[in-house]
Amino acid sequence: PEPVRFLGAHIVRRAIVRKERAANDGRPALWVDDQLAKLAPAGIEDKK
Repeated sequence: PEPVRFLGAHIVRRAIVRKERAANDGRPALWVDDQLAKLAPAGIEDKK
């Protein structure tokens, strides 16, 4: 399961980056990025 966990974490981190970039640009984030960002652990920024 470790390779799957690594891949999943990478996907979630990239979604958070895209969501934050969209917020900084003043545009709405994609639905899929919003949903993936909700999977981030509590210490990661911008989960809402």
